[in-house]
Amino acid sequence: MDAKMIEMLGLSQEELRTRVVNKIAHDLMSAGYTDENGEECAFDSAILKDLRRCIDETVSERVESYGETHVKPNLVKFIDGMMIQPTNAWGEKKSPAMTFTEFMIKKAEEYVHEKVDYKGKTKGEDSFGWSASQTRLAHMMHEHLAHNIDQAVKVALRSVNESVGKAIADTAKIKLDEIVKGLQVAVKVP
Repeated sequence: MDAKMIEMLGLSQEELRTRVVNKIAHDLMSAGYTDENGEECAFDSAILKDLRRCIDETVSERVESYGETHVKPNLVKFIDGMMIQPTNAWGEKKSPAMTFTEFMIKKAEEYVHEKVDYKGKTKGEDSFGWSASQTRLAHMMHEHLAHNIDQAVKVALRSVNESVGKAIADTAKIKLDEIVKGLQVAVKVP
């Protein structure tokens, strides 16, 4: 087909080229079949799925690389240099300014040394009948130890039950065998 025939069809060479490229791209990127009713069913081709996966991986790698080289160092510098000024409800300074890291350490220390009741709740969480019995750290350690001891006891009991149960079953079997051997069956006809 030459250029004059294409023009006679009402198409320019550029338009024909665009249509051919679009058709090839469509055929590569989608797959499909015709069902029993003659309707076409299309879905993404394996090539398109692989292409999307490669694009996703590449974009993720680039974003992560950018974050590691540009965002993370600036964020660390910002956090390390950030000063926090504790104030009261009226904005008056309560204590000297401190870095973010110092502030977080102070808050963590206050949290673990705060008084709690036997359930681990502060007075603000459960004020009815509340009485301080320990620090939160002591309560957390007690709960952790109680949980570990409970698990260890359960494992030990399970092990003992399995071995004792097997021993009892073996003993019962031996005794039943002895009884069966000692039985004499006699049939009397009247």
